[in-house]
Amino acid sequence: MSPKRKGELTPAMILREHPFRVVFPDSEVNHDHMRGAGFYRSSAERKVSRCLDGAREVLVCFAERTDAVAFQRHAGGILEG
Repeated sequence: MSPKRKGELTPAMILREHPFRVVFPDSEVNHDHMRGAGFYRSSAERKVSRCLDGAREVLVCFAERTDAVAFQRHAGGILEG
């Protein structure tokens, strides 16, 4: 893991400030997902990765539940939060 640069958002900061998430298996996520998430006002600047039960997942995070629900309806995935 690289050292944190001043002002850089950490995954913990993103998860804390964006409690609503749409989860995708790592193999299903592409650049279009993040570009699509950018159309929602409360989306995080970048995605967060995690490993759960040996499976790598990608979380697209939102500060507002309505944005997360709308994105999930469009892109699929599993809504958390």
